[in-house]
Amino acid sequence: EDVGKILDMRNKDTCPNFINMAKKDSAELQELLLKAIAEQRRQLIEADGEGTQTEKDLGMLEKWAKKVNPKTADKEAIKVLKAVGLYA
Repeated sequence: EDVGKILDMRNKDTCPNFINMAKKDSAELQELLLKAIAEQRRQLIEADGEGTQTEKDLGMLEKWAKKVNPKTADKEAIKVLKAVGLYA
């Protein structure tokens, strides 16, 4: 049966999968995350109004994301990848 099965027809080289996200640097990932949070907040407020717990949680996530230093994050990621033999 095909009920409940989803076939992803997107281009595997450009779709937002783990491999493609892992190729992006931390600055681009940070920008994507902040855009996603802003859009989620906009849609949440449109649907449920302001002041929900989820909106507060999104605010905390946004603060955390803005604190991340992309250059430092990239350096730390390279260290981890080298340690496990995934970075040449």
